[in-house]
Amino acid sequence: MASCTQIENLLQAYIDGELGQSDRVILEQHVADCRACAALLRRHQRTCANLFEVFSEDRLARSLVSSVFEHLPEMERDRMDVRAINWRAKHPVNRWHMVARFLPTAVGVILVILALAIVSQWPASPAVDSTVIGVVTHCSGAVKCSTYDSAVRQAVAVKDFVRCGQRYETDSGQTLMLTLAGPTQLKLNEDTRVKLYDDRKISVETGEIWLDVSSDGRLFRVNTPTGGITVFGTAFEIEIERDKTIVTVAKGKVQVENEIAFREIEPGQQVDLVIGRETLVPREVDVATETAWTEPIQPDQSASDLFEREILSRSKAKVPSAPVYYAFTKSDNYTRAVNGIYLEWELDQYPTGHCGYDVYVSDSRQKTPLFKKHISASVFADKKTRSHKMVSERIIRDVDVLEIKIVPDFSSGEIETSFTNVSAIGI
Repeated sequence: MASCTQIENLLQAYIDGELGQSDRVILEQHVADCRACAALLRRHQRTCANLFEVFSEDRLARSLVSSVFEHLPEMERDRMDVRAINWRAKHPVNRWHMVARFLPTAVGVILVILALAIVSQWPASPAVDSTVIGVVTHCSGAVKCSTYDSAVRQAVAVKDFVRCGQRYETDSGQTLMLTLAGPTQLKLNEDTRVKLYDDRKISVETGEIWLDVSSDGRLFRVNTPTGGITVFGTAFEIEIERDKTIVTVAKGKVQVENEIAFREIEPGQQVDLVIGRETLVPREVDVATETAWTEPIQPDQSASDLFEREILSRSKAKVPSAPVYYAFTKSDNYTRAVNGIYLEWELDQYPTGHCGYDVYVSDSRQKTPLFKKHISASVFADKKTRSHKMVSERIIRDVDVLEIKIVPDFSSGEIETSFTNVSAIGI
């Protein structure tokens, strides 16, 4: 029976209709028995469908086959074939002459094989390992870095590799720029301290940073003392003050949240993220003025070349992991009141390693945040249940369509769950 790895390698060919009859039967039988591969196939199909729609305007209206064949040059028949055969029959070549004729080619092939064998056994660079997530592309002043489990602070230099678990600190008059896999540009102003969990999750402890996050489909999370910021791909600034975090958006959209509220911020807007504040109200600002401090911080060319060669070349974009669902509450011109959300999912064979989820519910038409909840990873590890109810603290009335965003939290694991039903609970 085919393994899951073998089936994964056949999924794209299956979607494109390029599998043979036997391989197609094997894949369909495996998918019917394996929930994980079935979920992976559906994700592949959704991705292909999205790509098909995105590039719909660029599709050709007619086939180019006939046009290509019309302009191909006619091949002339080689009239020397028979004459050459007769000549070789009458003038047999000495065997050693044949060996000498092909000897250069044989030597070349042997050299290529030897080169491949040497390269395959050559030790990999010790600097670039799985913990490396970026490169220091700008450094002004005696910037220091340390790790979570060590108080030793080391000097930072341009072209240093950035690793998971490092903390960077700038002092007065110092600035820093890190280019992370994605790619993502992270600029630190003076008197700033930042921790890096990985290339898509950081924590700003003090100071001011600017981020230009690539839209490669993966979530980027920023933790601050007063709340969190979640983005897919955008440019924005974060400034930490004593009792609040100020978030300024230059382009794209940013979702900010504290422990009880959340809000999407548009380009040209700024919001104060304060603990306990029930409503997060954005204001219009001059982004160019707010982010003027970032202009002098530009990447070193040799450090950028190192990043592209060692980091970007091995980075892999992922399929977006934050599905959005819509629940309709209106029927027969009557809008039902709602007090929660109901979720169902497919059971899998994994006992542990699941990720949790943050669920954000908004008014789809007004784009007004309604409530948010968190689902623990332990809920999906329990194979006795395949559904979950989340009850809101208040009854939701006069909302025709709910927008439900389900965002994975990978702090507990990497295994995602396939949801089969997301609906509103009416009263």
